[in-house]
Amino acid sequence: MITPKRRRNSTLLCLCLLGPGLVNVAAAQDGSRTSSQLEEVIVTAERRVQSLQDVPISISVFDSEALEATNVKDLRGYFVQTPNVSYQEAGRSGPRSVDIAIRGVSNIGGSVNAFGVYLDEFNVANVAQEGAVNLVLEDIERVEVLRGPQGTFFGRNATGGALNITSNQPGPEYEGKVSAHYGSHDTWGLTGVVNVPVVTERFFLRAMFNHEESNGFIKNVNESGGRSDYSLTSTKLAGRWLATDDFTVDFAAYITRDDSGLDPLVPTGVLDADTASIVGTTVPVSNGLPFYPENTTLVNHDRRERQNNDSDILTLRMTYEADNFQIRSITGFIDTERDYHDDLDFTSESLVYQDALDKTSSWSQEVRVQSTADSAVEWTVGALYAEDEVDSDFGVFAGSDGFFGLPDGFPIDVGDNYNKATSWAVFGQALWQVSDRVAITAGARYSHDKVEGRADGIGFGTTLDTQTGEQSFDDFSPRLSVSYDWNDDVTTYVTISKGYKAGGLQFNESVTEQSYDEEILWNYEAGARMFFLNRSLMLNATVFYMDWEDLQVTSFETLTNPDTGEIVLVTTTNNAASASSKGFELEFAAQLGDAWSVSGGAGYLDAKFDSFPNAVITGAQVDLSGEDMIRAPEWTLNLQSQYSFPIQISGFSGLEGYVRGEWSYRSETVPNIEAILTPGFPNETPAFDVLNLRLGAESDAGRFEVFVENALDEDYYTGQSNFGFGGIRVRPHPRIWGVRFATEFQ
Repeated sequence: MITPKRRRNSTLLCLCLLGPGLVNVAAAQDGSRTSSQLEEVIVTAERRVQSLQDVPISISVFDSEALEATNVKDLRGYFVQTPNVSYQEAGRSGPRSVDIAIRGVSNIGGSVNAFGVYLDEFNVANVAQEGAVNLVLEDIERVEVLRGPQGTFFGRNATGGALNITSNQPGPEYEGKVSAHYGSHDTWGLTGVVNVPVVTERFFLRAMFNHEESNGFIKNVNESGGRSDYSLTSTKLAGRWLATDDFTVDFAAYITRDDSGLDPLVPTGVLDADTASIVGTTVPVSNGLPFYPENTTLVNHDRRERQNNDSDILTLRMTYEADNFQIRSITGFIDTERDYHDDLDFTSESLVYQDALDKTSSWSQEVRVQSTADSAVEWTVGALYAEDEVDSDFGVFAGSDGFFGLPDGFPIDVGDNYNKATSWAVFGQALWQVSDRVAITAGARYSHDKVEGRADGIGFGTTLDTQTGEQSFDDFSPRLSVSYDWNDDVTTYVTISKGYKAGGLQFNESVTEQSYDEEILWNYEAGARMFFLNRSLMLNATVFYMDWEDLQVTSFETLTNPDTGEIVLVTTTNNAASASSKGFELEFAAQLGDAWSVSGGAGYLDAKFDSFPNAVITGAQVDLSGEDMIRAPEWTLNLQSQYSFPIQISGFSGLEGYVRGEWSYRSETVPNIEAILTPGFPNETPAFDVLNLRLGAESDAGRFEVFVENALDEDYYTGQSNFGFGGIRVRPHPRIWGVRFATEFQ
């Protein structure tokens, strides 16, 4: 039978308050209110409402209050608060896009994303360009960061983990919210949300509008090269129709328009190997400006850079509730377009530039059937079909100032690439409550993926032959977990799971293999979820070991034809023989009396290429066996603390002030495979720690806050871009300040 604890947890409504895995002050177990107790966190990581303490997965959770408290607007905001999760910003997919890394898994190779990013149960990451994905986090109910392979419910490519994002749904009450902010670099934004019951108890609508503009912190001293400004507009319209007491229809449309200028990157004066192979030992071009770190804001670009990132997302979810089971259908569609124009030499000279247009689309249909009866066995079965398409047109051309004596507009590297992936899968999972203390979870997913591709292009003025290809991949990924409840406050578990990332095609005459194999990962982890001190202290801990086979790694190199002098950019994907990752995650939350909350986390990671003798770096084959994996910081730490106090002002009742601090630390990382053999600045991203401070006041009517992020003005960067005659470019993070205001109405 289901234990009383599990029955109670299935109806919990309180979520986390401050940061990952942290929880709101809530009711005690006997139903009475006590301000010093913490309550379990609710998650839907296994596609049903559960307490975090009952889910045998390493998860960090942020609810709407946590996102509001830390001023989180996109993925970067909560990645710094999540153990063993990091990101890299290269600026190539817009100022908010990031490359994710979880437990050493990152998008270092292959054509598909290593993570599932689900918005209201629909995967929006399958067609993410360059492995970069970001979403505007407005009107969000909850974000769950799942570490380790999540193949059973989150699909074929969730080898590193998954982000499960749930937006606020339309409801039966008339309510809304308006917020605004202004800060450094003339950055301002406005957000409005309104929920309207159209037909009482039957049909509700919810709308969100968000707009933000900024001049950016990078200043171009060359008037012809444009600015680092950006403009972002995102909207949502969602509806909920309670067609009958048993049948519910949810639909939503998300539209985002993102227009940005110069990438927020500054040159270092250190040439990467590919650029040096073209210009030799030529001194990097400075344009009379100092290099980073002496210069963190100035660039000299002669060509106006512009990047437009547009996306449209549609979702339709239908749920039928029978007596003992539920049927759920999820249909999703995403269409994106990225149009960008780059000054590739990154100098005041017109030497090399790039124009590109990427169009992607993806749709999927998933159906799940799951039990809802009060039984010792809970089960879920389902099936999914999906199609993903990517059409990428790009061109690298010589500029008007005579790059290697080439005429203006000479086509150095032009491509028209089309890729399509067709996938289907069946999956199932069952939880067996063996006794009041022991539960066993078993699940599996069978996946079939078919990839097709076509490539046309021009290489250094010569039209290349059209190449086509097709490849199929199959996989069976099981998962097994056993959990033990020592008492109502302590639960432990062990989990074994397999991750799978589909292989792909590569059209390159310089490589023998025109395809690469699928990537396989096995994850072994053990965890404990614990409450102490009458539930005023929560502690979650996980240890893990992950083992890869055929890890996909992409290498970039610039080759020169010895006979013709032609320069060709070559991209190859290899399957590293093996790699491993081991470490732990620790998260805690404490309510120290009525007014003081403290929370934080720590992650330790040891990720290495165990055997990688065939790596290709700048045209040479090297052995990277035993080297640290890229984008895998050894330590990720975070700490948050908030103290609240009453404010007595005539005419204002229930006003409460607060002061809040947020600290995060990340140890050094290597951003790409080329940098492994040349450690040090700027090929390593150095360790950094950042402090944010907030002071504000809030009541039931709204909130006002002033804040300083990177308060100690830490000189650090979180990404780099290699090619450029001014040297490797890095992404600084200056200190910023701002004010925020929000009010709610009903």
